[in-house]
Amino acid sequence: MIAVIIFYGLMLVFLLMTCRNGSFSKFHIAVKTLTSTGFLMLVLLGVWQTKATDYFLMIFPGLLFYFVGDILLAFRGKLEKKRLLIGGMVAFAVGHVFWLFVFTSYAPFRFYDFLIPVFFQGCIWLLFELPGIASKKMRVPTLVYVYLIALLFVKTIESLKYLADDSRIGFLVVGFCLIAISDVLLIFVYFWKDKKVWVHVLNLVFYYVGTGFLGGSMYIN
Repeated sequence: MIAVIIFYGLMLVFLLMTCRNGSFSKFHIAVKTLTSTGFLMLVLLGVWQTKATDYFLMIFPGLLFYFVGDILLAFRGKLEKKRLLIGGMVAFAVGHVFWLFVFTSYAPFRFYDFLIPVFFQGCIWLLFELPGIASKKMRVPTLVYVYLIALLFVKTIESLKYLADDSRIGFLVVGFCLIAISDVLLIFVYFWKDKKVWVHVLNLVFYYVGTGFLGGSMYIN
């Protein structure tokens, strides 16, 4: 486990170095692929060590689709941008659906769960109205995606009440909250006209630390 965490951390540091338009930027796709492989390795090593097969089958599909989304978004700068962006969003959305199954196994759906995400959609809609945000063609797909991730966020927070019954929930909640923050930052990465490198760096840090927590939950009893 320690070796995988060190590998994961080193790849993340190298990935952050590729965000700048310098000599390291040409390695961005390869390094991002290796970094995303890191959280899959963390889970696979975890199931081998802990033999917690049932839990592995719960969390691995979501992480696998996150990996696919990472690859599609990594190639977005090289190939057809809009299709890859939508493809990446679909892959992440499918991953989120699998995580919904995980969190609803702790906290079943209630009627108001489906209403709260509308508030978050409204906030993002207002964000899109800012003069520095260019997102007209992607507004509807993004708002649909926001509804899904907000719904997942609601179930994540609700599952905290079961922390005493399953300590892995703590890792899952921290992990997904970090991923939710990274998704908000991603709006600025892709739609903010005045793109800032530090926003992309923060997005990657929150995302990969978050997926590290999700994968690391395999080792919690």
